[in-house]
Formats: sequence, C-alpha cells, structure tokens
Amino acid sequence: MKTPLALPEATPKEQENSAKLLAKLRQEYPQGILSFAEFMANALYTAELGYYSGRKDIFGESGDFVTAPELTDIFSKTLANPIAEVLSHLDQASVAEFGGGSGTMAADILLTLEKHEQIPQNYFIIEISAILRKRQAETIGERAPHLLERVVWVEELPKNFIGVVVGNEILDALPVFRLLKDEELLELVVSIETDTPQWKTRPVMEGELNNFIQEHYQELVPQLPKGYHFEVCLSLKNWMRALARQMKQGVVLLVDYGYPRQELFRPDRHMGTLACHYRHRTHDDALWLPGQQDITAHVDFTLVAELAVENDLDVLGFAHQAGFLLGAGIEQYIAQDTIDPAELNEISNAKKLLMPSDMGESFKVIALGKEFEEGLSAFTHFDQRMRL
Repeated sequence: MKTPLALPEATPKEQENSAKLLAKLRQEYPQGILSFAEFMANALYTAELGYYSGRKDIFGESGDFVTAPELTDIFSKTLANPIAEVLSHLDQASVAEFGGGSGTMAADILLTLEKHEQIPQNYFIIEISAILRKRQAETIGERAPHLLERVVWVEELPKNFIGVVVGNEILDALPVFRLLKDEELLELVVSIETDTPQWKTRPVMEGELNNFIQEHYQELVPQLPKGYHFEVCLSLKNWMRALARQMKQGVVLLVDYGYPRQELFRPDRHMGTLACHYRHRTHDDALWLPGQQDITAHVDFTLVAELAVENDLDVLGFAHQAGFLLGAGIEQYIAQDTIDPAELNEISNAKKLLMPSDMGESFKVIALGKEFEEGLSAFTHFDQRMRL
C-alpha cells in the first residue's frame, strides 16, 4: 500500500496486520463495498487488529499523538476541580471515564480529588482494549497506588450511575458517514475489492442514515455548494441514548475538537474534517493502512446538544477549552510568583491548553446534566450555549 506523502514508511508488522484486517473485511463484506462508518469502526475497534485494540504505543512521544492529559498533568488537575464540585452535591457518587488512554488522566484526577476530600466511591474506566487496560492499571499503580482499589474497568457505563462522566477526545473517534453534495446527496463508501481501498459513491438510500440527515441537517444541506464534503455521526445517536439511559443523576463533561454546526460547515471546510494521526503526523488519507493509524472527525457540538435534549439531558454549559479551564481554576497551577526552572517546560505545555493557536479555541467543552440542579462554576464567566 502506497504511503502518503511525508509520512514515515510503515513497518512490516504494521503492513502485515493491516493486510489481515482487509482480508477479514473481505470475508465479512463479500460484496466488496462498505460504508465509511463501517470501515472506520473496523479500522479502529476490530479485536486485535483495530487501532485501539491491537496496538500498544498510541499515546505520547513513542506513539502517534499527544492528548492534553499526556501533555501536562495541569489539564487533569484542573478538570478535577469541577468534578469535585459536582461530587460535593451528590451522595455515594462515582466517576466514569470513557476511554482511559494511558491511565494518566485517571491517576491525576484521583490524586486531585483526594486533595479536595472528594474521593469517588468508584472510578470506572470504560475501556474495551485489554492492552490499554493493562497499561492504565500500571500507570495508576505507579502514580496513585493507594487509590488503585477504587478503579474498576467496565465495557459500558454502569446502570443507575450517579456521579460524573468524563470523556476527553472520545466523540471524535465515533464512526462517521461521509457525504458529498452533488446534483443529489451522495454517500462516499469504501471499496475493498483490491489491496488498496478506494472511494466510491452511491445515492443516499431511504433508511436510518437518510432519516437522520432529514432530522438534523435538512435545512443545512440545500445551502451547501456542489462538491461539498462532510461527515455525519449517526453513531452518536445510540451513544447518547445509552448514556442517558444508564445515568440516574450527575454531570457529563465532554472535551473534544469541533464546532457548533454553523461554524463546522464553513466554506473552507469543503473537503470535510477527517484527520488521521500516524507517528505525530496529521494527514487526510483515511483509507491508508487501516488498523494502524488513528482516524477522527470534528465534532458537531450542535448535534451533541440536540441529541442530549432528545434524551432528557440538560445542556449545562458550553465553552472553548481556554474559557472552561480558566473558569475551572487553571491559574492556581500556572500563576506562580516563583517558577522552578525545572517546571518551565510544564508551564509552557499548560499554556498550550489555553492559546488560541494551539488547543485553547479548537477544543470545546460541553457539560450535560441529569437530575442535577446546581450550577457549574467553571462556566460562570464564559458560557457560549447560545452558539449551539
């Protein structure tokens, strides 16, 4: 499989595993065509061969990308402040983290909650990858060994959950359909008939995808120019329904990159928002080396809010990451009169969380609530729900 320009050459083992995944897909889809949502789901989550279930080194310098919790512990410490605030209003509450990454965020949140005297009853990590579960346990065992007994690994949010659900860069990895506005609306699908997957198009058929587009994008699609590519995340519908069904009381904090709908569908995003990550390079060839690279799409936060409301969740706040972190008290970790030279790099990384040119404005935070009447102080001075 040809390597996209400026990307490192894949290792023989990566090429072998990718070929195995394609062979498996040909068995499961003998017609040779599958939706991009199906392709993305298999590329990311197929047992042993998918990106999140078959690889060990994903995060950090040795992996493909660095998330905010890996960049600096100041992110997780700050996120723990509003979590502690919510826990203080609930009885016998827990924390649940979707996709625990390397375990770094869980360890830092737990240690900070301990300082707030708000240790949760349980810290659930919703993780399907056995490899990542092992790494998370090792990380928490090293950094917060006395709190490891609070951590429970599960595959879905426990029923009647009371507490705080957190998800950092989770929604962008939900499988999406890819669409093209032409004389009619077309779906971009994936042909796997050869060793190199190829894009093909087909009309959007009657069915669940068409109904979803009619329900959430009916007014927008006619306004798009011919040749405009975009993604829709139908899988978010079931994800939100399950979240709302399992929760009894509490708050959901979701951090991800994306925009409200009117900003997401700007003319300069006419090729869509698919982004792939491989060894700290970002590119847009989502069909290259399936199973061995990360595939993401920007989040439509208007859709997140719509689906939350449809499932009887309240939208408690929305802000870009900088506004949220400032409201959550990040200054207590970076505004020091005397800085140890050894901490300068840490402070520099923390500022990347806030700078508009880095993560400060491209990442957003949305808070959803169920049976939670208290306000969230993190959104007191910067709440942009009107943009949704």
